[in-house]
Amino acid sequence: MSRKQPLRKGTLHDEDWHRANIRLQLETLLAEKARLANENSVYARENRFLREIEEYHQLTMHDVVYLDDEEVTEANLLTSPIGVSKMLSISPPSSAPPFPPLEDSSYATSPVP
Repeated sequence: MSRKQPLRKGTLHDEDWHRANIRLQLETLLAEKARLANENSVYARENRFLREIEEYHQLTMHDVVYLDDEEVTEANLLTSPIGVSKMLSISPPSSAPPFPPLEDSSYATSPVP
């Protein structure tokens, strides 16, 4: 329909309906955009938190120094669930007492500052 043609009856009603429909679609899109922006901010916050945890973990792992391969093996054994269950099932050798004697001063500990 060109602008030079006279408006027919009901055309204004149709245009009003189209404008209302377009307005409703725009409002719906704006609401969706706001919801997505809010969701994005939540994910960004979680991402920052996880990166801080990762950074903290990396910094603390740099402080751990293993003196030899045996200690590394022991540490790996302690951290794995299979290693823990193996350690719990291993009994001490029968020739060695399970605990040091109480009167032995070599096992005394000094107070930690």
